Amino acid sequence: MKPSVLFAGSVILFFVLFFGFSKIAPEVRNPEKSGSIHFDNKDLTVELNSLKDSLSEGDKAYLAGLESELASASQDSSRIQSLQKISSFWYQQGRIGFSAEYAVKIAQIFPTGESWSIAAANLALAAKTPGLAEEKISDYITRSKAAFIQAGEADPGNISHKLNYALLATEYPSADNPMEGILTLRKLNEDFPEDLTVLYHLARLAIQTGQWDRAKERLETLFKLDPGNARAACLMVQISQHDGEVAKAAEWQKKCDSNQ
Repeated sequence: MKPSVLFAGSVILFFVLFFGFSKIAPEVRNPEKSGSIHFDNKDLTVELNSLKDSLSEGDKAYLAGLESELASASQDSSRIQSLQKISSFWYQQGRIGFSAEYAVKIAQIFPTGESWSIAAANLALAAKTPGLAEEKISDYITRSKAAFIQAGEADPGNISHKLNYALLATEYPSADNPMEGILTLRKLNEDFPEDLTVLYHLARLAIQTGQWDRAKERLETLFKLDPGNARAACLMVQISQHDGEVAKAAEWQKKCDSNQ
C-alpha cells in the first residue's frame, strides 16, 4: 500500500472508537485466528456500494477479484496483502477515505507502529478531501489522532509517532485543549533537544505565529547540528525577508534551492 502522506520521519495518518487506546482485542493479539473483514458503520457500507456502482466495468471486475481474494484468505497474513491491494485501489481512484478505512483494518489485524501510522496518515489526508462536511472532517481527524497514539504505544521508541500527533493537533486543535499540539512539540524538544525535525517544526510554527526571533533561535540551534540543512534554509529565507535583509535572503535562497 502506498503511504499517502508524510508527516515527520515516518509514514504520514484512530480506533479508540472501536477498541480503545490501550486495549487490543483478542483477535488482534492472535491475528491468524480472527474472523472476516467487515465495516461496523452501515452508512459507510452504503456509501461503498454506491461507489462501486459508479466504477467502470473493468474496475468493477478488478475490485471484485480483489474482494474474492480477500474472502477466500484463510489467514490474516494473506488478508493483509489483500487489504493492501484494495486500499491501494481506492487510493488510485482518488477515494482516500476508503483507502484509509482499509488501512485501518490492516492496523487492527497487524497492530505495529508502522501500520497504525499509515492508517493515521491516510485518515488525515482523507480529512482534506474537498467539499467534505465539517462533521466528517472532525471524525477523520479524531480517528487519525487516535491512530497516531496507537502507533506510539505499539512502537514507543520511535518519537516520530508523537511528533506526527503533535503536528496534527497543531493543525487541528481541539476546542478543549487548543495548545496541546505546540506543548507536545515543546516537550519533545525538551526530551530530544537535538532532534532536527522537532526543531524545524518549532521554527516553522514560530514563523506562522509571528515569533520571528524565536524561530531564528530554533534554526540557529538546528544549523549547529546540521549546517547544510536545506529545508531549514528555506525558513531562513522568510526570516531574512521579514527583517529586510535582501542579500542574506538571496544567500539563504541558494541553500534552500539545493533541496529542490
